[in-house]
Amino acid sequence: AATRNPGLLDRRAMLSVTTAAAVAGRVAPSLAAEPATFAQRFSVSGNISPLPPLGQYSRYEDQLSTPKGSKALSLPVRFDFPQQLLQIGRSLGGIQFVDGSSGLKIYVLRASLPGTSLAETPKKWFGEAIFSPDGQIAREGVEIDAYKVTSAKELEAPAGAAEAR
Repeated sequence: AATRNPGLLDRRAMLSVTTAAAVAGRVAPSLAAEPATFAQRFSVSGNISPLPPLGQYSRYEDQLSTPKGSKALSLPVRFDFPQQLLQIGRSLGGIQFVDGSSGLKIYVLRASLPGTSLAETPKKWFGEAIFSPDGQIAREGVEIDAYKVTSAKELEAPAGAAEAR
């Protein structure tokens, strides 16, 4: 039948193409990255305290809201940063710092994992989530021409940190 009408598929060829398309759509779960957005504070504002030696580093401590359906309402976050960075965007509920002299910005972002464990998530996924045109960094007006994720690794948590979940 295919020879009589060039460009038309016979029944067997049509079934093969349709089956292949249906199987291709079900092969693997999507690892498409959800755009990374601000990790929302659970508290009104975080606590910033200076660390010794004075003038070099500060510590940020706060509680972050967890996703809907989580067992806990919040989870603790704590990190140290250079003291010359100033916190901005507090009214948006996110955590963001900027260096007034260089314009360097630090964001605390969140994105749902693609159905894999953190250790098994491909490094490409992190770049897609963080630099998504629909993500928080792009919404902040930062133009992203190109990016490259050179590594992604899971580190051991310091003493006193929450255990991996």
